Amino acid sequence: MSGRLKLDHVSCEVQGNRIRARVQLSKSGLTHIGLAGGVLPEANCEKVIAQATINAVRMFTLFAGTNHRVLLNDLDVITSPQTSTVLVSLRMGQGEESQFLSGSAAIRTDRNEAAARAVLDGLNRQIEGLLN
Repeated sequence: MSGRLKLDHVSCEVQGNRIRARVQLSKSGLTHIGLAGGVLPEANCEKVIAQATINAVRMFTLFAGTNHRVLLNDLDVITSPQTSTVLVSLRMGQGEESQFLSGSAAIRTDRNEAAARAVLDGLNRQIEGLLN
């Protein structure tokens, strides 16, 4: 497998106080789907989408024979007069060998898609070598 993970599809459903997200990623003809859920008001679509993206990335690493634990530390939307940006803070690994990563993505039209792209921005460089 070469290249980076590609974001194919993002969806988020809110039913009552429950949120469900689905993210589809692909690379070199291989596709994996990540699912995640949450409960309002603690969760929002952007955070649940970010977790679903992490779950989809995990499927790729498992398929490649590695298992890197990734946790979503925080997600925030920064708004300026020109644009809004999703920022994510991630932790990859465990214990002393863990590293903190960050990613960002401008919100073009869809906040949910930007949340997924921000996670990929933070992880792609770290996992690219693992997936080759």
